[in-house]
Amino acid sequence: MKKYTLESDGTYTDNESGAKNIRPGSTSWSSVESWLSEGNTPLGAQPSPHHDLIGDNWILNLERAKDAMWEKIKVERDLRKNGGFKVGGKWYHSDQDSRIQQLGLLIAGAAIPLIPWKTMDGTFETLTPALVNQIFQAGFALDTALFAQAEQHRTLMMNSSDPLNYNYKVGWSENFLGM
Repeated sequence: MKKYTLESDGTYTDNESGAKNIRPGSTSWSSVESWLSEGNTPLGAQPSPHHDLIGDNWILNLERAKDAMWEKIKVERDLRKNGGFKVGGKWYHSDQDSRIQQLGLLIAGAAIPLIPWKTMDGTFETLTPALVNQIFQAGFALDTALFAQAEQHRTLMMNSSDPLNYNYKVGWSENFLGM
């Protein structure tokens, strides 16, 4: 194994002792300079946290990379849940607090008062039992679509030969935030 690794920040790590952040002026710098002057070349920096050092080579741990990318896809899905859902020509809030309020209104049914409800563009719409039902159904449709889209991304990423560069930012449902 190579004695030193040149890190992405320009410092060196001693692979034998584990000493890190070796740089010009540090107490260990003279040994790095001497080693380099002998014609030795350092190991390059770890390309990603998903690479393992095997001998003198960084090897992608494909399973760990795929697990990490799946976590990113789930985060993207969950962020998009808060991007609103469209009923008619208006976008309604889809964050957790708004969904709880909408559920309460749905349960109230015909007993809900005719109240103005603020939409995502800042205008108000008068709530009716029919509109509350449409909002609730739009939320259910959004959740179902986002789940299916995330699963599609997972399948494509898992079958990719380069999961770390899989583009999971495309192919999602439209939302108010333009994500």
